[in-house]
Amino acid sequence: MNRNIFAGLLEIVKDRVKQREVLSGYTSFHIGGPARYFVEVNDLKELERTVKFLKEKKTDYFVLGCGTNVLFSDRGLKGVVIKLGGEFSNFSIAGRILTCGAAVKLPVLLKAAVERKLTGLEFSCGIPGSMGGAIVSNAGTVLGTIKDVLSEVKVMSKTGKIKSVTAEDLKLSYRHSEIENNDIITGARLVLKESDTDEICKKIEAVKRKRGLQPSEWNNAGSVFKNPAAGVSAGELIDRAGFKGFNVNGACVSEKHANFIINKLSASSKDVSRLISLIKKKVKKESGAELKEEIKVINYNGRCLT
Repeated sequence: MNRNIFAGLLEIVKDRVKQREVLSGYTSFHIGGPARYFVEVNDLKELERTVKFLKEKKTDYFVLGCGTNVLFSDRGLKGVVIKLGGEFSNFSIAGRILTCGAAVKLPVLLKAAVERKLTGLEFSCGIPGSMGGAIVSNAGTVLGTIKDVLSEVKVMSKTGKIKSVTAEDLKLSYRHSEIENNDIITGARLVLKESDTDEICKKIEAVKRKRGLQPSEWNNAGSVFKNPAAGVSAGELIDRAGFKGFNVNGACVSEKHANFIINKLSASSKDVSRLISLIKKKVKKESGAELKEEIKVINYNGRCLT
């Protein structure tokens, strides 16, 4: 069966399918074991054929963006990892309308918007992820989120059909969107506004100042926990619980920002998960707050545990 799957994928994407590809090289945490199969698809036709083929073979898949908020298992993933490339990395701007593929990185779009004196994406400064990932998590800060500029999203279903959904359809909220299981975001349309370059740059500098306390010098996956609804930030609760600098075999709570776990000494996924569990238990005991993960913890079977 495995030979049949590899042969089938090879026919679809040629040399862009790999076996036992180590996932640590595709995540900002630099953690994760091998994927049974790793496939890069470059256009809608390839994606459609791949999705239909895997459905026929009853084989699970996981769509990986830039890997900036993902923690894979040390065992890796037994199914197929799909990474979008090629035409999914293209974008265009006509007037105030920005149309892009799901694989376009947010820094690229922000730079293009600034050059055209368009405002609305300043919140994305410092977010290294892709458009697809930004939509799934409604990425942003208190200064704005993708919801504020998103108009339409192109999605491929598990049967290979493309459909258009509005931002309202996705019911975007804090770090949440309602993407149906196994649906793949392929592209999006954003509506920006015209502005003065100086004003845009001021907003960007404000975001940079806010992000200045983040430990960018170490491998990490961004904020580990969502902020509780109570108003106190997750970082503050973790700091109060005495976790700054706390270390589990190289998985360490940042001294700069307590809501960041950094991979300081070749930590494993097990180490990070252990640290997450310790933090949740102590914060719950001391403050009563139940922290929920913002990062996606993916087990060997490809299921998201958070």
